[in-house]
Amino acid sequence: MRRATAERVEVALVEPGDADGSTLRGVARPEDSATEILPATEDAPRGPAAADGSLIGRTLGRFTIVERLGRGGSGEVFRAEQLQLGRSAVIKVLRREVANAPNRVERFLREAKLASRLDHPYAAHVYAFGAEPDGVLWIAMEHVRGMTLDELIGRRGSIPPAVFAPLFGRLCEVVHTAHELGIIHRDIKGGNVMVIERAGQLLPKLLDFGIAKGLDGASTPGVDGEDGALTGHGSTLGSPHYMSPEQWRSPGEVDARADIYALGVLAYRCIAGRLPFQHVERVDLPAAHLGVAAPDLPATVARPIAEVILRALAKSPEARWPTALAFGEAVRGAVGGAAPEAVPILDPVTRYV
Repeated sequence: MRRATAERVEVALVEPGDADGSTLRGVARPEDSATEILPATEDAPRGPAAADGSLIGRTLGRFTIVERLGRGGSGEVFRAEQLQLGRSAVIKVLRREVANAPNRVERFLREAKLASRLDHPYAAHVYAFGAEPDGVLWIAMEHVRGMTLDELIGRRGSIPPAVFAPLFGRLCEVVHTAHELGIIHRDIKGGNVMVIERAGQLLPKLLDFGIAKGLDGASTPGVDGEDGALTGHGSTLGSPHYMSPEQWRSPGEVDARADIYALGVLAYRCIAGRLPFQHVERVDLPAAHLGVAAPDLPATVARPIAEVILRALAKSPEARWPTALAFGEAVRGAVGGAAPEAVPILDPVTRYV
């Protein structure tokens, strides 16, 4: 069902038959879902709720903003409540100056639709997105409670192979699914992977398709990452420590193999406890990724595991693993049947929120 208004554009993902849009769902597959463009509600706040310009207390679509969680180079992240369903959500809002860039509304809506195409248990679901009359662009997503891989490694250092392998294999599965849909993430990194624990297993949640690219060649700059992701018209896109050689050389021409390189960097960090080019200055990172072989992993890392990871870090895309799924399976095979770690690696507060 579709309705339109010049005042507000809100897109909610709904199940077939929910013609009134009364029930918002997580992302449904394109073939069994409908997109509804909802009219503006007369009683919805038209501008910032507070005198200082804060969005706290404002309602965007059916989500009321409660608190700010963080700020990136191009926008802010808030926690919101959807009172009708009694659930929390995360809302990303683009900064006003970014939203006012030429064709930014069209690019943002395309970006949100791209992310909503991925329906996978290991990806954060997109609930709705919209463009407000005053230029506020927002996207509401699943509120994933856990910690990022960056935080996990920061707390405990390297992850034991027997714990790492199944977690990483699941992450490769969701990346592979995105590739099958024609979506390249282009910003896979520890800060964009949440980790939750269920029934004694670590499960990943892949976040932030803000600079994702469709395999048809269409791409959209998005919200910067905390560690200095670069975005912009015709500029290099990604997070410097995770960017493949081709992202530095020709950012507009990357394909799924750039994600496999980023997965290799992430795997290296998980196993070694540090990035391949951890101590390289930011200005020297392009040269390192383009022409310097990744350092050997610590001698304590079994050779089969090291070889699997280093293959993903090959400078030539053709020399890497052919798919993310093949990479994940190779990691599992290299680790073998080692017994998993017996003690919980996430604290109870994180595990059971």
